[in-house]
Amino acid sequence: TRRLTAAAGRSLTPDQADVLRERTDGWAPGIYLATLVGTGSTDPSRATVMVSGNEPAIADYLRSELLSSLGDEDRVFLTRSSILEVVEPSVAEAVTGMPGAAERLRSLARENRLVTPLAGGAPSYRYHQILSEYLRAELDRREPGAAAKLHRRAATWFERAGRVEAAIDHALAGADEATAARLVLAITLSMHYAGHTDLLDRWIRA
Repeated sequence: TRRLTAAAGRSLTPDQADVLRERTDGWAPGIYLATLVGTGSTDPSRATVMVSGNEPAIADYLRSELLSSLGDEDRVFLTRSSILEVVEPSVAEAVTGMPGAAERLRSLARENRLVTPLAGGAPSYRYHQILSEYLRAELDRREPGAAAKLHRRAATWFERAGRVEAAIDHALAGADEATAARLVLAITLSMHYAGHTDLLDRWIRA
């Protein structure tokens, strides 16, 4: 990471390089574009390290190199499912309202390294952090206000699947305080006795 940013005209400390490598997962185009983003900033190194998928240069790259080659259904699937931290076919179908998620995700992962299959257990995938940031911004642009509705769908799916912690997080993200409160109340004692008071405190404050 340090060699690539130095070649592009930016000198980073080892700690800064570690942060940038983590944010980009070592994705070389992302590292290079992050360096360009820092150009002209009052704090170039900080701008480089804190790069996101919302930066115009990176958004343009992702739009031209990723979305331009996809059909409209794949674009809709990606933007809607980007609200998920881990994308599993079943919950992705519930959230997006689109069938065939398993094959669609396999195809996307084969064609693009920014959609990564996770090892172990049932098939699941992770979108690169920078890609997720871009897709969520694209979702807001393409379907204004849809994110809250999609989070509420995810909350319903995770509750039915017995995965209450994920259901609570999505209910809060979807501004469904009533559902979040009901779910938190149901597990407050078990979470408290298990020592998860920090998580409880975060939920209750939210």
